Amino acid sequence: MVGSYTDTLLNVLGLRGKVDELQIIFKLCRFDIFGVTETRLTSEIADGEINIEDFTDFIRRHRQGRRGGGCVIYYR
Repeated sequence: MVGSYTDTLLNVLGLRGKVDELQIIFKLCRFDIFGVTETRLTSEIADGEINIEDFTDFIRRHRQGRRGGGCVIYYR
């Protein structure tokens, strides 16, 4: 039997300045997987700047050659 998990998706229109707010949401809601779209990240932004406590890791992809877009998937 496959275990259950909770997940959600949020469009943030710029992740870098919202990490603190996301940390609060993650702690209150206890999601196992959390997708974030429209992160507007670039390769110059270090992983440490968008790390969220209590999550095992994350996968990030940013839009190449164009402004906006991008996504991050955090998981436990």
